[in-house]
Amino acid sequence: MFDIDSVDAEVEATLGKIGGVLMKSGRGFHFVGTKVIEGQRAWHRELRRALRDPVLRTRIDKKHVEISLMRGYSTLRITASDVKPAIPHFYKEF
Repeated sequence: MFDIDSVDAEVEATLGKIGGVLMKSGRGFHFVGTKVIEGQRAWHRELRRALRDPVLRTRIDKKHVEISLMRGYSTLRITASDVKPAIPHFYKEF
């Protein structure tokens, strides 16, 4: 799972290689990959790889990834809140 600030053709092409669903979440986007990653070590490696990717590294919310790695799991909201009134909705599937 990634919180992404902006999307363009390059980002979409890169996400297409990963495979998943992109949700519009107000000003940004949420990406949920469909590939099952087995094991904590492999999951850490994939998140770090995304942070180093030349296209994604400037678009992924690094703080979200850091918090996910610290917790040991990723989450993204699926509802509105007082702080974030936009309900995430389907944007594109890769």
